[in-house]
Amino acid sequence: MRRPQEKLRAWWEIQARAVAGPDDANQPRRPKPKTWWTAIFLWTEWTIKWAVVGAGRLAVFRLLEYTGKLVIVVALLMYISDNLPSERRKRAIVDAWNVVGLQEGKRGNSRRIEAIQFLAMHEVSLSGLYAPRAFLHEIHLQGADLEFANLSGANLGSAELGGANLSSADLSGADLSGASLGTAILGGANLGGANLSRAKLNDANLYDADLSKADLSSANFNGANLGEANFSSANLLKANLSGAELGEANLSGADLGEANLSDANLSGADLKGAYLFGAKLNDADLDDVALSDAYLSGAQLIGANLSDANLSGADLSQADLGQADLGGAKLSGAKFNVADLSEANLIGAKLSSADLSGANLSGANLSGADLSDANLSSANLTGATLIGANLTGAQVTEDQLKSAVGP
Repeated sequence: MRRPQEKLRAWWEIQARAVAGPDDANQPRRPKPKTWWTAIFLWTEWTIKWAVVGAGRLAVFRLLEYTGKLVIVVALLMYISDNLPSERRKRAIVDAWNVVGLQEGKRGNSRRIEAIQFLAMHEVSLSGLYAPRAFLHEIHLQGADLEFANLSGANLGSAELGGANLSSADLSGADLSGASLGTAILGGANLGGANLSRAKLNDANLYDADLSKADLSSANFNGANLGEANFSSANLLKANLSGAELGEANLSGADLGEANLSDANLSGADLKGAYLFGAKLNDADLDDVALSDAYLSGAQLIGANLSDANLSGADLSQADLGQADLGGAKLSGAKFNVADLSEANLIGAKLSSADLSGANLSGANLSGADLSDANLSSANLTGATLIGANLTGAQVTEDQLKSAVGP
């Protein structure tokens, strides 16, 4: 008759063979402890091993095993698929740069346009791009980084450059006629002598840019930042500069005939000798602006701020300055014949030797103004305030003064 210990051992062996199967060569070997305290540890470990072997026989655990392996394979394939396009992209970018370099100095090559567009589309920086006199007509480079690029003399007619960074770029003599440059950054760029006729530059940043002698006729600068930009001798005929920032800008000798400068900020700008025939400057800020010898005949300056502006020798004949602020302005020798200055503020204005013949000064405030030697013949002074005004040598009749308040 077997002892209880032998019976227990036999039972364990039967259970183990049932779980592992008759052909399992990887069955855990039965421990042979020599002491009672090692027996506890070895038999516990042996039991756990059998539990693992038994679990391995269950379908659910085998499924989990194969699923794990499948996940590893899928992850490996995904890694390969992700890296292959990346490598191809790198090779394509290198090839594109090679095309750009090989076509340098050549004109009318479509491969170069495609290569540059490819680089821009893949957000590759084109900073410092050297492409003078390149033929890039109708190229699409929206949002491209072209900082410090040399595109002098390049043909960029009808190009799409909206939102592009062209700060400090050299675009001197370039053809950008009809190009779209809305919201583009052109701060400090050289656009001297460039052709930007009909170009769209709305909300663009051209702070401190050089646009001297550039053709900007019919260009759209609505809401653009043109502060301290150089427009000397530029052609801005019929250009739209409404709401533009032109503070401290240099517009001396510029042609602004029929240009729209309504609501623009021109405070401190230099417009000496500028041509502004028929220009719209309604509600514009021209505080402390230099307009000496400028031509503003027929210009609209309704509600404009011209306080402390220098308009000495300027021609404002037939201009509309109704309700304009000309307080403290320098207007000596200026021509205002047949101009509309109704309800304008001319307090303390210097109008000595100015020509105001036939001007409409009804309701205007000329308190403390210097009108010495001014020509006021046929001027309408109805309701005008002349308190403290200097009329020494002025050409004005008693009948005219009767309709005024003062002097």
